Amino acid sequence: MDRRAFLHSYNYNLDPEGIYLEKAVFLTLIISFFVLTFYNDDWLLDLGKELLMSIILTLGFLAVLKSYAEKNDPILAFTNVFFAHLFTAYSALFHDNFNLQELFIYMSGHLVAIVIGLWSLFQLKKREKEYFHLGGYLGHSYEHPTQAILFFITTIIMMGFPITPSFIGEDLIFGHIHHHQVYLALISSLNFVFTGFALIRIYSLLFLGPHIKSYHEAPNQYS
Repeated sequence: MDRRAFLHSYNYNLDPEGIYLEKAVFLTLIISFFVLTFYNDDWLLDLGKELLMSIILTLGFLAVLKSYAEKNDPILAFTNVFFAHLFTAYSALFHDNFNLQELFIYMSGHLVAIVIGLWSLFQLKKREKEYFHLGGYLGHSYEHPTQAILFFITTIIMMGFPITPSFIGEDLIFGHIHHHQVYLALISSLNFVFTGFALIRIYSLLFLGPHIKSYHEAPNQYS
C-alpha cells in the first residue's frame, strides 16, 4: 500500500469524522489528571509521565496524518496541524524543568499563525466557495495574492522557520528530551516533519499550479 492509499484508508475507514481521535484525546486528559493528582511515588510518576507524553505526541501525529489526508476542507486540515502543535505543547509540560516561559515562546508563533491563517482561509472561502478544496491545484494566487502571501507566512511560522519563535520553542522542547527517551525524540521529529508536509500541501493545492478558472490564457502544462 502506498503512502496516499494508507492515509486515505486511515482518514476514511479507521477514523470516520475523527470520532476515535476525539475519544482518545478525552481519555488521555482523564488519565493525565489521574496520574498527576493521585500518584506520589517518584518512579511511578516518572513512568506515568513518559507514557502520557508518548500517547499525547502520538495523538498529535495522528492529527497531522488526518490533515495530510484531508481532501475536502482546507480549514479542517489547517486546524488539525494547529492541534498537533497543541498536543506537543501539552506533552512538553510533563518534562522536568519545562516552564511556562518556554511554553509561551513555543506557542507564541503558532497562536499568531493560526489567527492569520484562519483569516486568510475564511476570506478565500468567502470569495471562492465553488473552488475551495484540496482535491487538486487551484492556483488562487492568481486572483488572491494577498491571501497567498499571508498564508505562506503562516506556513513558514508553523513549520518552525529559523527566524520565528516557533523554531526556538522546538529547540527548547528537544532540549528537555533525555537520551534514553528514544520514542519521544522519534515521534516529536515525525510530528515536526509531517507538519511541514501537511502545511506545504495545503498551500500548494490552494495557491499554486494553473488557475482553476479558464477565463484567461494559461500555459500548456504539457508543453
